[in-house]
Amino acid sequence: MDQDKQLCGGVSNIEDQSKHEHIVGLLKKHIDKLEGASWEILEIYNTKQQVVGGMKYFVEGKFKDVADNSIYEGIVSIYERAWENFIQVQIHEKKKVE
Repeated sequence: MDQDKQLCGGVSNIEDQSKHEHIVGLLKKHIDKLEGASWEILEIYNTKQQVVGGMKYFVEGKFKDVADNSIYEGIVSIYERAWENFIQVQIHEKKKVE
């Protein structure tokens, strides 16, 4: 089996710059859907994708809680079903940066 091919349901890094820009654009457009705070993107470290009855994207980076100016590093997921015009944005992991 070719190790470079993505397995169904497996998570893979995004190498294509236009795909990376699409994901970051989705996050910027829908970041207000995150619960509990008003967030700002400070830096993106990595983007990944997973095929799951749509596409699930993972954005690893540094984010700011605008309400109290706290800085966090973490992973935000974006679940997209484009044919249904459906987007769900969630925080997967976050760690406060001192």
